[in-house]
Amino acid sequence: EIISFESNIDYSGTAYISPIFNAIRNMRVLKISYQDFKSSNAYEVELHPQYLKQYNSRWFLISLSDKWEDKFSTHALDRIKKVEEIKGNYRELKNFDWDNYFSDMIGVSRMDVKPVEVKLLILDSEQASYIDTKPLHQTQKKMKKVENGYETSIFVIPNYELEKLILSFGERIKVISPTEIADIIKSHIKKMNTLYT
Repeated sequence: EIISFESNIDYSGTAYISPIFNAIRNMRVLKISYQDFKSSNAYEVELHPQYLKQYNSRWFLISLSDKWEDKFSTHALDRIKKVEEIKGNYRELKNFDWDNYFSDMIGVSRMDVKPVEVKLLILDSEQASYIDTKPLHQTQKKMKKVENGYETSIFVIPNYELEKLILSFGERIKVISPTEIADIIKSHIKKMNTLYT
């Protein structure tokens, strides 16, 4: 072996990729049994499946549902317990631009807010070089040397995946603005700090 790709060998959602893909391709309505992280029991929901997306070694189904009108719903495949095709009038999206849909966010959690410029301070040159060659997002601006590090920014919708990404850099990155995001990161850090005192 001379090459490998990132994968999760214990990922339980893989079995649902094929039936969901076929349902999208053949424009079929699905009924899934789903158990999210907040629920102690699975529940059923009818979906008009539209798109499959992989993010961070997990697969997600983006759907329309009569329950949520014109808003998309997102379901992680590893939280699905059962999938079955059912009779119904499939709601087709014609010529929808999925690349554009995901272009202003990190991950798959689309909040009902507008994108904002998130200004970041990278506190050392090694981390700045890493982020420069592996951008946090496609909107990332060119690094600018400042007195106490390097500044850059991304233009994204605030969501859970953004918070997680920023936190993954630990003490080597700081949110300059907006203050709402900086405060959220600060709150996470305070809670984390209580675990080690």
